[in-house]
Amino acid sequence: MLSPHAAALKTTYPLGGQGPNGELLADGWHVNAAIDTDMEYTCPASRVAQDAAFRLELPVWRYFFNATFPNTALREGLGVYHSSEIPIVFGSYFAVNATAEEARLSGVMQTAWAEFAKDPYGAGPGWEAVGAGEAGQYPVVVFNVGTDPKGKGWVVVENGTLDGACGVFEPIYGRRKGSPWW
Repeated sequence: MLSPHAAALKTTYPLGGQGPNGELLADGWHVNAAIDTDMEYTCPASRVAQDAAFRLELPVWRYFFNATFPNTALREGLGVYHSSEIPIVFGSYFAVNATAEEARLSGVMQTAWAEFAKDPYGAGPGWEAVGAGEAGQYPVVVFNVGTDPKGKGWVVVENGTLDGACGVFEPIYGRRKGSPWW
């Protein structure tokens, strides 16, 4: 499926260079991980958020979880993985090796989820909805440790900061009438 797009992928994810999100692509494992993350998670999340907000006019909030802790890592050095935020959101992470930053982030995320549950069609979790901006440009909250200058527990970035490589996948996804990609 990716073979016809190899040249575009090699340009976007250069081995030994910097990936679209600033990550070091030191070896083939990191290149493949970056491609897989964008192709299967980041870019589809962007497409679904935009379609739901701008085509269906539903309230949508998007977040990007990027925090790794010793007690949630699958293996040292692997970083964040799909669903790694769940123990943080529910406060069910292992207390062994837990950090103060982890406990703080857990509280922040629990508050955001509770605020969303209280008012899913209004204020939501506490940041601007995807539909608040123009189509193609909207705020995304990034949950990470040590990147929050305002003390909220998150930073807001424009979706283009995370979705910069998504254009390379458009020919792969295609566009069926009435559906983002499936």
